[in-house]
Amino acid sequence: MSRAADKLPMFVTEFVTEFGTQEAAGDGNDDFDMAQQYVDLMAQKNISWTKLELLRRLPLRRGVQGGDLRQRPVPGHRPAQARGRVGPRAGQVRGYLVRRLLGTGVALAAALALPAAVPDEVPAPAPLAATATDESRIPAPLWTDETDCGTSVFEGIETKPGSVEVVFDPQGQHGDVYRLHTSGEQEGSEWAWVETRGHKTPDGDRLRFTEGDTYYIGWKSMWGPLPTKTGDWVALWQIKDYGSGAATPPRSLRARGDVLDLEYCDPDMKMTQLWKIPLPKDSWNSFVVGVRISSDPFKGWVHFWHNGEEQVLNGQTQLPAAMLCADFVTDKWGVYRSDGITGEATAYLADAKVGTSYEDVSG
Repeated sequence: MSRAADKLPMFVTEFVTEFGTQEAAGDGNDDFDMAQQYVDLMAQKNISWTKLELLRRLPLRRGVQGGDLRQRPVPGHRPAQARGRVGPRAGQVRGYLVRRLLGTGVALAAALALPAAVPDEVPAPAPLAATATDESRIPAPLWTDETDCGTSVFEGIETKPGSVEVVFDPQGQHGDVYRLHTSGEQEGSEWAWVETRGHKTPDGDRLRFTEGDTYYIGWKSMWGPLPTKTGDWVALWQIKDYGSGAATPPRSLRARGDVLDLEYCDPDMKMTQLWKIPLPKDSWNSFVVGVRISSDPFKGWVHFWHNGEEQVLNGQTQLPAAMLCADFVTDKWGVYRSDGITGEATAYLADAKVGTSYEDVSG
């Protein structure tokens, strides 16, 4: 491939039509060392390429993102689903993962017939101009909600009392969604709530956030009915500590009266309102939270998007914040409320994802 790239006339575009990190049959482990050599060579020679993944019962590796493959362990598995979207039930072969086209035109591999003899000295092709797609990345969430699998995609379900079930979106916008409902009838001295807890990957692992991790969490929510009361709160989403030292959730989305806000609880248990809007009910809203997990408020941070727009948190788009007070954190969706609020409440959840970039979870 290297010799051909050096010999071909400058008007000929080279294009590698199939490329992967495993054996051609799709079996075996990833060979990132050898794959890196090919990626580096193709970058050096300005050769366009696509990455091929043939999926049957095999885990879907993340699309090659560029950089050093040997420093990018595969963080999650997404087998193909028969109906075409990535899901935990493999059924059919899912097509191709296209990484990038380094050329400025369309490369048609078999469209050119090369001459029988190529001169020994051919001017080297000029470097091609970078395009907007050169450094684009393929969204590759580490976890997604899969309504076909019911609640097994979550690490746990908390119903005190309540239920979590899959229903068709009452607004008709998102197909099957999760419906979290509580009657609001208190059981003994415990508060009434219904929540999902954490994330379980298709291979059974639990996705938990620890010191130094960076994650982005995206989802769509709709609430109604949702009783609220001025002076009391309803937590609708929260990042929660677990293990030794666990305390008030460091980050939560709450309803207080007619307001929806994002709140931060620092290590000294001081609660700060970072953002607020009028509480939307009976309509879908999208959210993305980006977090760097750390017990150090100078190392941890948070970003926040609402309906596709990045929000300002206390005057900053990236707010320094301690996000860890215990062994690990994970997040929860649902309805969790203080004593002063009673009555039935329902939260709907759609398109929930966890990834390592905004692009992974915002679609």
